[in-house]
Amino acid sequence: MDLKPIIYYLQQPGLLDGVLIGLVLSLLIAFLIALLRRQPETFEAFANDSGKVLISRHALQEQIQRCCEELDDVGRCRVAVIQRAKVLSVRIQLRLRSNAKLVGISGYLQQQVTNVVRTNLGVENIGPIDILVTGVLPPAAQEKATSIKPEDSAAQ
Repeated sequence: MDLKPIIYYLQQPGLLDGVLIGLVLSLLIAFLIALLRRQPETFEAFANDSGKVLISRHALQEQIQRCCEELDDVGRCRVAVIQRAKVLSVRIQLRLRSNAKLVGISGYLQQQVTNVVRTNLGVENIGPIDILVTGVLPPAAQEKATSIKPEDSAAQ
């Protein structure tokens, strides 16, 4: 393979300038796209004649997290709230106990989150509530099954 043409193009005086300008422009475009896709820190709960009522993203996430963690079968949870086209979408990542019934818990959580957000906070535009199980924890009350009673082991 002849490397002379490649070396010739690499030695051109404007090549390095063009590469640097292209790199700077691509980083600038990536930064602008990230800035435009950034989610707002507050959401409009509702509006009345006196003005708007806003709620912070953090407060909304805390309320949903408390709703989830009140169940004994939920060990840990993280909540993400995303607004697209004035509709709030909720994604709940949680760890369940191994003896929990996922179908029952997911339905209950989706219903409770919808009720809490609408009733307590007044937010009407609620979209999908997605639940992602990220891990399984041991049961809350672990009872060890054993056939030896304390009195029997002391007698032996």
